[in-house]
Amino acid sequence: MTEIHNKIKSIRLSKKLTQEDVAQKLGMSKANYSRIEKGDVALTPEKLEILQEVFGMSSEEIRNHETAQERLGLTNSNVLEETIKQQAAQIERMQANTEHFLEALVKHFQNPALASTLETKDTPMDAMAAVFNIDGLAHILNKENTFADSPLLHAYNEYKKAQLLMTTSYFIDALNKDLKSRLSGKK
Repeated sequence: MTEIHNKIKSIRLSKKLTQEDVAQKLGMSKANYSRIEKGDVALTPEKLEILQEVFGMSSEEIRNHETAQERLGLTNSNVLEETIKQQAAQIERMQANTEHFLEALVKHFQNPALASTLETKDTPMDAMAAVFNIDGLAHILNKENTFADSPLLHAYNEYKKAQLLMTTSYFIDALNKDLKSRLSGKK
């Protein structure tokens, strides 16, 4: 049977509560609560009673809660935790690789030899716009595939807002012209 500290952690995670949330309800610091979840500090009956209220469970339900490790039949909880850490590290590597690829793509389009190919009907296009106009880029350049504070993601979002405003402006102008032409035709 998994020790109660593992069950408490599993329940907290399943209820989508943070350590700070639970620590505050127990009247303790996050660090002290963390020590309870690690099994470094024994859980007092008083704290267990508060946890029953926080989790909306009886002490028996808490003690009988089946953790992910138990459901998966893992006797060593470190195996699951290590797998999760490895996957988190892989996600970070993928995000970094996505950003490096996009930065290299921008540099590619900054090549002076490509400058003439980036021109559109009315205006020349800069390297960032050339990258941002690639079909399917929205599937790559988002908060899942890049870091949320990525300058490229921020620039992309600003570019898309500007494009939307410009398109909306053109649409409104066209409507105004059409309306004026219809009104002048009725006179």
